[in-house]
Amino acid sequence: MTTEAKVLTAKEHSIEEYFSSDKEFVVPRYQRNYAWEKGNITQLVDDLRAESEYYIGNIIINSVAGKRIIIDGQQRIISIFLLFMALKNKTNEVDKYICDKRGNLKINIEKRSEQQGVPVLKAIYDNSVSAQLKKFNEYQRYNDIEKYLGQLNEDEKNKLYQNLLG
Repeated sequence: MTTEAKVLTAKEHSIEEYFSSDKEFVVPRYQRNYAWEKGNITQLVDDLRAESEYYIGNIIINSVAGKRIIIDGQQRIISIFLLFMALKNKTNEVDKYICDKRGNLKINIEKRSEQQGVPVLKAIYDNSVSAQLKKFNEYQRYNDIEKYLGQLNEDEKNKLYQNLLG
């Protein structure tokens, strides 16, 4: 019996390339919950504001049936997704990074318990977050991003947006 070795290939992508694809990101059930804190988000946004070619770090994806299963990097992917959602009011162009052609969110956090997973990001996107969903870290970090963006002028937001895409 022969076993065929699978080759892992590394490719460099911009955030724009990653998010402009219509493939869905899937955060599998076995991944830990989204755990970034305010300091992580602030550091990410500070770095993106300062650098036009920010290195986000390694993201390990397994592409299966038109979906990108996130093996490593889900904290960064979700954080960037939250940043795109916070910037969505800035321009209609941002929606193409958040939703696929059918209008579905491009990220799917597989349900880990009765009240966790998919509805949190959808509720943030729809601006319909219930009191029950406000306890989730995704919502709290989205709020932090909104507050941060509220301190920036339009030129600073534009630069952040352009750097984010790079």
